Amino acid sequence: MFDCKIYLIRFHKKGDLQLDKPAIKFENVTYRYPGAEKPAIENVSLEIKIGETVLLTGPSGAGKSTLCYMLNGIVPHSFEGELQGDIIVNGVNTKERTIGELAFISGMLFQCYIKDKRP
Repeated sequence: MFDCKIYLIRFHKKGDLQLDKPAIKFENVTYRYPGAEKPAIENVSLEIKIGETVLLTGPSGAGKSTLCYMLNGIVPHSFEGELQGDIIVNGVNTKERTIGELAFISGMLFQCYIKDKRP
């Protein structure tokens, strides 16, 4: 089950940002990985507007990475499983575009862990 805390911080800037327009929208999203008994994400609805910064926190296995994988189409296009609901990024439903097409509007920087092997 999705057990993350989401913190929204709005930065107001002068210019042409449309702060009332959603950049990211999750509409009743549930996702279950193949073979999993319970969904990794269950009935999540949220909206993040342009100009907002989001901090997503939670324990291991809470669904943080799964939520991010949905933004650029890794879920459902690379990971099989059962996805219900809609994920809209910049007005585009991620189910309706390929990962390659989504790469032009959404990206993800993965954590890189390098263990220092120096004595």
